[in-house]
Amino acid sequence: MQHDSIDVVKAAPPLNLTKLGINHRQLFRYVLLWEAEHGTGYPIDVYDALKGELVGKGISQSHFYRTVADLELRGYLSLLGYVDGKKKYTVTNAGREQYQAIYQESFDPLFRVRNIAQLFIHDITGMGGARGNVMPLEKKDRRFFGSLANVRHLIAYTMLKETIHAKEEPVITKDVWRLLDEKYGWKPAYGYMYDVVRELETDSWIYGEWDDERKRSRRLYWINDRGRAIFPQIEESVLFSMRQIRDFVGSVVAVFENRPSIALK
Repeated sequence: MQHDSIDVVKAAPPLNLTKLGINHRQLFRYVLLWEAEHGTGYPIDVYDALKGELVGKGISQSHFYRTVADLELRGYLSLLGYVDGKKKYTVTNAGREQYQAIYQESFDPLFRVRNIAQLFIHDITGMGGARGNVMPLEKKDRRFFGSLANVRHLIAYTMLKETIHAKEEPVITKDVWRLLDEKYGWKPAYGYMYDVVRELETDSWIYGEWDDERKRSRRLYWINDRGRAIFPQIEESVLFSMRQIRDFVGSVVAVFENRPSIALK
């Protein structure tokens, strides 16, 4: 029995805030500063709101209130007084600057990662109306996306899909690599993609030959029967992973989308 290099049934790793490059303290800071400006100013209201928005994300009450104390100590929050025994705060200008810094650092990469997941989902299911626009991921954030997704499955899915659609025409690794960037705004490191494609050939999912046996500069690929048979499983794995990323990242992105930037005064 042949053992494939790529495990098509491997479960997607669980997602958490740390994997998104966000810690609870950073998220608490963000929401507390915004709510001190636009909300009631009561931390207890903020904590209750976060529990509702981030269901299943493990919101620690003690950690949350330590963040409140830290923001006050650093001069980002100013205590207005007590109302019915509850502390009421307002945000300082230093707090507004801190808020803007967190917004710019954390929101944009998350929004782009969610968009990549949505594009893969749309292409696999054909559902959801018109295909969204491509939002290129900054080079510095590509590793971040790779930490969330099963990149080997994404490469295998795209390579198999393109060789199936090409029918009798050959497919070249570099062309598929560029296609990922054009269609999704993301691409893996080329060396890694090259290695995964060679694994697909070793596993007889695709077969290849050199365009020139003497120069060996370009390897041409076609789909194999094994690749055609395994493709639905790879596609299902990618769909599950992209939905997981879309939903989890989306719930965190919503925290930012619902609280746009605070203007400096």
